[in-house]
Amino acid sequence: MEEEIIPHEMKIPLVIQEDIVKAAIAYYDVKVERTDFGCKLTGDKKELTKAKEFIVDSINKKLEDFEKQ
Repeated sequence: MEEEIIPHEMKIPLVIQEDIVKAAIAYYDVKVERTDFGCKLTGDKKELTKAKEFIVDSINKKLEDFEKQ
């Protein structure tokens, strides 16, 4: 018996850079949807969790690089 995949969604803050979102979409099985209120990622919960961790790590790395300047 196959497990039914329930789609989830995660809103993306407007301040997240486009290159980070593009990389998350490329690396993980998630899709981006545009709404009147901004973008959101959709997919199963595990993939969204991985994508979220990737986005947070990418932002932290950019902040570290900025602080070194």
